[in-house]
Amino acid sequence: MKGWISISRSGQDHPIFHKRHDRWYLWTWMVAQAAWTDTHQFYFGKKIPIKRGQFMTSYRQISEATGCGLQVVRTLLKLTQDQHRTNTEANTGYMIVAICNFDVYQGGSETANTGENEELNETNTLKKKKKLKKKDSCQLAEAIRRDLKTKVSQAYDEYKKAAEKCGWPVPQALTEKRSKAIGARIKESGIDGWNRMLTIAASGEWMGTRDGPATIDWLANASNFQKVIEGNYQHDRSASRFHIKGGKPAPTPEGEAAAQRVIEWLGIKNGLRVGQKPNRQQEVEFSNELAEMRESDGIPK
Repeated sequence: MKGWISISRSGQDHPIFHKRHDRWYLWTWMVAQAAWTDTHQFYFGKKIPIKRGQFMTSYRQISEATGCGLQVVRTLLKLTQDQHRTNTEANTGYMIVAICNFDVYQGGSETANTGENEELNETNTLKKKKKLKKKDSCQLAEAIRRDLKTKVSQAYDEYKKAAEKCGWPVPQALTEKRSKAIGARIKESGIDGWNRMLTIAASGEWMGTRDGPATIDWLANASNFQKVIEGNYQHDRSASRFHIKGGKPAPTPEGEAAAQRVIEWLGIKNGLRVGQKPNRQQEVEFSNELAEMRESDGIPK
């Protein structure tokens, strides 16, 4: 039960309640049970209308609810009826108790509902706060989405500039699939990370060749993006075609031909077929071995 009721302090001095706290408690309980507004209750499937200031009960129910004896309940109801404080309407199995002048005691319906209104207002306030919080969250999510969309567009434009400069395949459209892939990389590394990847990729001699097609889709792949950032594919243009320890200068044509024959021999030695090109890791291993052979065996530089 919610809300509150008004009880006059001077009521305890009335002869009915004087020095009879059990009666006073019983009276306040009955006032609290009275319906706040017109309503109804069911009794064995029968709909019983209950008006404001009334409640449906029985002597035994009152006694069990309050702990007061049946005789105390009967006596108080008789005394209050004599004083025109209550009216009772007896029916088979139940009775309707009406608190006389209920609106007077409770200050009218508008004032009497203040307690319930306060609780209702508090509930509505909490609901409004939740709605505002949800609205703020949605607005924040939308702002983040718009910001990411802008950065994806910027990243796409930066790639196109790099592609035109380096001779990479130039994309014709920013598809949804590309947007998702680029957006994922930006979420992980930011737009600065994307631009740094493009700078590193642009310095790689291998980019755009058989060793690594520098398409926007290839670079936006999570694994490829990370490898480029970590310098796995970086190659100094001033070095030879293969990555040689210490960054040796590019070989002469004669040295290049000799080196190529040694590379092919190393490939066959390591299980490659004649004419089969080594992969990136094998190129690095063969190049390092070639450098050592040049220093010891005098292979042409």
